[in-house]
Amino acid sequence: FTKLTSDQIIRASSKCLRLLKSLKHLKLMAYTLKQASFLASFLKNLKQIQHLTLDYCYCKFTEKPPVYRFFCTLKSLRGLRDLKVIFTGTPGIPSQVIKELCAGTSHLKSLETILFDFNESSLSLNGEDKTVFLFNFKKFKSLSTLTLKFSNTGGMNDQILENIARSLEQTSKLEKFEIILTYCREITNKGIKDLSVCLPSTLKSLRIDLENCSKNNQEGILQLFSSIAKMNSLNSLSFSSSFENRINKEGLEALTRCLENLKGLS
Repeated sequence: FTKLTSDQIIRASSKCLRLLKSLKHLKLMAYTLKQASFLASFLKNLKQIQHLTLDYCYCKFTEKPPVYRFFCTLKSLRGLRDLKVIFTGTPGIPSQVIKELCAGTSHLKSLETILFDFNESSLSLNGEDKTVFLFNFKKFKSLSTLTLKFSNTGGMNDQILENIARSLEQTSKLEKFEIILTYCREITNKGIKDLSVCLPSTLKSLRIDLENCSKNNQEGILQLFSSIAKMNSLNSLSFSSSFENRINKEGLEALTRCLENLKGLS
């Protein structure tokens, strides 16, 4: 293969973009930060994209240039309706990457669906960073579905869950919310309580998975059941726990009362 110069790559990319003016669905995969940086310049010109998947599975964040510059280009995709970002199995994701992802996403006010998958990954946070996973959903008028996957995610803690909860408070039309926290052993009753009191009353579908969260027990789950019981619009509920959460007779009775109040469950 002939080695291409930077100018040749730019000209080839521009020609390709002219052929993709009607493209609505796009999936980009990057296994190195160099690949991700190249895709950034490609993505910012595709303003017509409505459905986007960014796959960073097993990407190494120890390289340079920093991948967070890629997420700055998200703000140009003002017509984007569906965003999926996948970090499955990615080790040592820095705080700055998450903050830039949140900042870039916050500009996409036409979004209807968001999925962030951090299963089996690990977060490399700068101490108790109080801004990680803090989204600005206040101006979102169409966001109806939010899915957050943190199964066995290293570094997932109460502060992050509190930030997610604060973000949820800003949503006005959220109908479906899923959060997977299996094997997140740093999540305690405090995190579950923070999440519980901020669950939107607009929800029609809710899934919360707390299996093998050993530091969370019945105290937090009772608050969760109490909050769910007030959701008059809810018609679909999935809740998972395990013996490590130590739910006793009182907890089961609270769950029964919660389900009795949810008249709309299908």
